[in-house]
Amino acid sequence: MILCRKCGHQNADEELFCAQCNSYLEWSGDKVTASTGAGTSVPTPPPPGPPPPLTPNQPAVVQAPLPAPVQMPVPTQASQPPQRPVVPAMPPAVAPSPAPVAQPAPRPPSAAAAPPARKPVAPPAAQPPARQPSATSTVAARPKPQQQQRAEEPAFKPGDRICPSCGVGNDPARKFCRRCGSSLELAVVAVQPRVPWYRKLFRRSDTVLQAGVRPPSMADPGTTMSSLLSRVLPFALVVVIMGAIGSYFVVPDIHSSVDRTITQVKRQFLPDLVSVVPVASGAAADAIDNNTLTYWQATGNKPSLTLHFDPAVDLGNIIVTGGASGDAFATMRRPLALDMVVNGKTHAPLTLVDGRDPQSQRIDLSNVSDLKLVVTDSTGPDGQPVAIRELEFKAIR
Repeated sequence: MILCRKCGHQNADEELFCAQCNSYLEWSGDKVTASTGAGTSVPTPPPPGPPPPLTPNQPAVVQAPLPAPVQMPVPTQASQPPQRPVVPAMPPAVAPSPAPVAQPAPRPPSAAAAPPARKPVAPPAAQPPARQPSATSTVAARPKPQQQQRAEEPAFKPGDRICPSCGVGNDPARKFCRRCGSSLELAVVAVQPRVPWYRKLFRRSDTVLQAGVRPPSMADPGTTMSSLLSRVLPFALVVVIMGAIGSYFVVPDIHSSVDRTITQVKRQFLPDLVSVVPVASGAAADAIDNNTLTYWQATGNKPSLTLHFDPAVDLGNIIVTGGASGDAFATMRRPLALDMVVNGKTHAPLTLVDGRDPQSQRIDLSNVSDLKLVVTDSTGPDGQPVAIRELEFKAIR
């Protein structure tokens, strides 16, 4: 067998390169033979001198028999001391027990340093004439593989979780992206974009038709009229709206009529109320002096008091505090119903409850200059006068 001096691997005799480190065994291997005595092996040194040069016509690898070791004469004192050869380490499997090994004779020093070992390279083998390409033949260019186009990603649907890494939409139930596998914990949820109202008028239906169903544009001739109306109706509606807006600014009667309608709707549902103080004479002044310690009182079956507003106002609210003040509250009658007479016209009465707290009532009286309040019903001791502590009014501005 041949022992590699670089890695110590044991190779068969017919091997040219080491099976462990791929070194050329002609230069870096020692042939090992078994001894007769102790069963040990003696490495055989490689032949001295540099390897023979390779010629172009030389075969790739030639195995030559190794020469027998040459016993060199012992040098004298005047000559250069011999160099101690390097004994390759033997693996435990080959040399289980130490034994004396005969050392090979050292190589004589050469005049010139040997060139560094090179791994022989086998020359390329010549191809047969049948396989050699002709001078006139042309090699067809290999077609380049076409890059497969990636299918377009579908648009985001409302509720999809958009991946923060690659930006693809995912199903709301997913926790990891279907493309890159990133976590969707910080994903943004896609929302339905708001479409302006004017675009909804001309927006076509996005209904997906089943197989064999024709779209409206390919319907039978009998349904052409309905399709035409569905297209013309939005334009007609826009024309009517634009005409109404133009009439408001051009025609004075339409302008005033629209303003009155807006004012009435505003007074009915969104009134803007401000406090107003009327003018009264005599005892009626005690009911509008903003002092609950004083009160107006009158006797009779239907006593009344008259208030004057200058200028005329539109009343939207009235607050009534009935009865006398202090201990006199229980000794006098309190109003339960009041009729309102505006400019000689009687309106719906106000219904009150018996109590000391102020009571607010919603009213709608226009252009009020003189207001007469008539007590049509009351409660308390019979024969006693009716008392009202305070009256407050709020006008519609």
